Amino acid sequence: MELTQEGLSDRSGVPLSTLRKFEQKGQISLDSFLKMLSVVGGLEEMLNVLKPTKPILNQLTMY
Repeated sequence: MELTQEGLSDRSGVPLSTLRKFEQKGQISLDSFLKMLSVVGGLEEMLNVLKPTKPILNQLTMY
């Protein structure tokens, strides 16, 4: 996929200045990063990696 910074900004809703800062310094908010992934691909893979392998709330006891 060939996509310019301007095109990625338009499609993701991430400001162009944020994309430029990310390219130059490697810093971006999680929200902006996920918006970018939704355009370029990889969002589903990222969400799958973050899923817990077993539920942790079942281990809590209600008082």
